[in-house]
Amino acid sequence: MKALAYMIIMLALGSVGGLFFGSFWSIFVYYNFTVIRPQYLWQYALPPGIEWSFYAAIAPIGYALLGLGETGRPGRTWGTTHLTLAAFWLWSTISMLNARIPAIAYEWYMVNLKIYLMYFVASVLVADLRDVKRMYLMTAASIGYIGYEMNFEYFINGIMKVRIRGFAEYDNNGAGLILAMGIPLCWFAWEGLRSHWRWLFAALVPVLLHAVLMSFSRGAMLSLVIVTPLIVLRSRYRIATLTGVALFAFFGLPFFAGKEIQERFLSIEKSDADVSAQSRLGTWRAAYLMACDYPIFGIGVRNSPQFVGAYGHNLTSQTIHSQYLQLAADTGFVGLGLYIAFLASTVWAAVRARQYAAQLVPDVSDPTMAWAKGVEGSLVVFAVGAVFLSLETLELTYIVALIGARMACLTKAAAEGLIPGDGNLHNLPE
Repeated sequence: MKALAYMIIMLALGSVGGLFFGSFWSIFVYYNFTVIRPQYLWQYALPPGIEWSFYAAIAPIGYALLGLGETGRPGRTWGTTHLTLAAFWLWSTISMLNARIPAIAYEWYMVNLKIYLMYFVASVLVADLRDVKRMYLMTAASIGYIGYEMNFEYFINGIMKVRIRGFAEYDNNGAGLILAMGIPLCWFAWEGLRSHWRWLFAALVPVLLHAVLMSFSRGAMLSLVIVTPLIVLRSRYRIATLTGVALFAFFGLPFFAGKEIQERFLSIEKSDADVSAQSRLGTWRAAYLMACDYPIFGIGVRNSPQFVGAYGHNLTSQTIHSQYLQLAADTGFVGLGLYIAFLASTVWAAVRARQYAAQLVPDVSDPTMAWAKGVEGSLVVFAVGAVFLSLETLELTYIVALIGARMACLTKAAAEGLIPGDGNLHNLPE
């Protein structure tokens, strides 16, 4: 009953509430639904067959159409991230039209189309740094809540749900990467906030760490290992952070990671004897050969899994366990280049946001710089994990990218004196 009440209240906030409190709340609700995936997370408490995200998407699309004329004002312009995503979207469209198996390409293209469309809708509606803050904290808290649910199932019901069922339509690897992306977001939410709520985000970090370990996803674990030095380097409390990481590595990790988890992670070093690793290498080789045969437009959106057998893999159909190689096979080397350009531009946007924010007053600059670091860390987690996983339909990536892009645009305009120092576009003179 509580879950259903939450959904109804949130839908009201996103639709009718948007008229009274601002159109931003419509995209806030939509992205909240796409992160926590209520139809999966609370399926036991919600009526079946309701497409909550579809209904939540109607209001923001309408508000965005009404607000398109505002995109030329300072702080509302679009940048490189939008250009590269639009180019990749166009290239995917051409790839879909030239696919070897059109039906499969069209089905997956439509999934991506919704994600790209809502990214541009959100770019219209996220209007000032207060909106960026709310979107950032909502995303971090939502992922943290997912981690809490996974831990609850384990400690109370004795079920390692994230390992067995994954999360939503994602398997354990996809779920593990989602949870891992939330760790830098929560860590820097703690650094950026000054209220007592900051300790909630601090408490979510070990919760998410344990959930990642329970996922048995080696890609997610490796992503965290690689991003940890970046978190330490970017932290305002480097010595304390480094000390905490060292203590966790020596004392906390053996406690959290039982024998099974330790063996799973250490099996990365035993790739010659690991059937899973050998299968992954087989799909990588097949994808590379496909990309060489179809270097411009690729074999077609999500067509590559259907042709791995024809390119020497021991199975006739299997997902390419690498985001980059799959895109090279599906959309050609050109499509892969555009996608990497999009990811790189979003990380660069987060870096620029930190640089611009440093020029603002401390009350604005300190939290904004912290959250820009969280965006940067989360995107690096995804970029590393994507080497081993195929998750081009993971909307969380685009939400984090959107936060970074809007933060960079708004802090730049504020630093240049084009908008108020707090990044609030509503304070602009008419």
